[in-house]
Amino acid sequence: MEEDLSKLVVELLGQKIDSARTFSDVFAEEMGYAGATLKEVKYSQRLPHGGDKSEVDILLCYQLRGGEVVRALVENKIDCPLHDDQATRYLEMAREQSKQPNIHDCQAMLFSPRHYQKSGVEKFKHRVFYEEVVELLAEFEDPLSRNLAKRLEIAAQAIPVPNRMVEVIWNYLKGRIAEKSLPLILGDSQKTGEALWLRFNRSIRPQNEDARQVSLVYKAANKTGQRDPGKVDLQFEGVSYEALERAVSGIALPAGAVVRKAEKSSCISIEVPCLDFEAAPETQVDNMDAGLEALETLRKFYLRSGESIYARLLGPAASNLSPQ
Repeated sequence: MEEDLSKLVVELLGQKIDSARTFSDVFAEEMGYAGATLKEVKYSQRLPHGGDKSEVDILLCYQLRGGEVVRALVENKIDCPLHDDQATRYLEMAREQSKQPNIHDCQAMLFSPRHYQKSGVEKFKHRVFYEEVVELLAEFEDPLSRNLAKRLEIAAQAIPVPNRMVEVIWNYLKGRIAEKSLPLILGDSQKTGEALWLRFNRSIRPQNEDARQVSLVYKAANKTGQRDPGKVDLQFEGVSYEALERAVSGIALPAGAVVRKAEKSSCISIEVPCLDFEAAPETQVDNMDAGLEALETLRKFYLRSGESIYARLLGPAASNLSPQ
């Protein structure tokens, strides 16, 4: 849902800059540049960061009256946590952008509902709230503005799942993993008290440093707290749907598995029963076990076929690939 909202924001600002001027002004004013003119808006951009590149959800480029260029790096969040120290990464990218000779200033910004208070938000000096944008868009009659306003309003009204209950559910699941002696290891930065998705970063990882990270993701509920559908994804970071589909052509996928698009990547996915984050974990053992079975199925599939898949994705660079 966050990805869809980001695309709508970019579409509205990019195609209707004149009619959406009030909307674009919100971000400029938050940075302290009232009156700046929006010149460019881009979705999902990779920018230099510490010798590599990192992704930002929305890139806004403004021009001041004197001709100077200022930028906003916007992270869009509904309810999922800031992962892998995203706030620090955004701040570092903004500092690097500000050092560019053609950029006067660059600021990191969080775009979210008012109720969003996950760990790390305090690092963002600049925030724009869904609710204030909904109010501003109410005066526009075009379908795009109305659609975005409606979507933002729905997201802003979503009630976050209590962290305490999420922690209870995940701790019980980790107990099931230990009981079954499954080789599933949580990612280093996983905050189980804040996430409806569980990422097993270190369960399977290519040894070749040129290969992008592969991870198992247990999506027990979607990011707005709804319970349908549940999925377990074997996620290939930064690989397009088309590229992954070509790479698995002729390789037998596990029963029920399909290739599909994921946020900013693609994956091989199996649908599983959702977990109820408002119910006791003891009442959901069968659903948990179904999720664990899918995780193990995709993990074993990658061990069998991962080298072949990456050989097709990377060509000669994959010759030393040896999945764990």
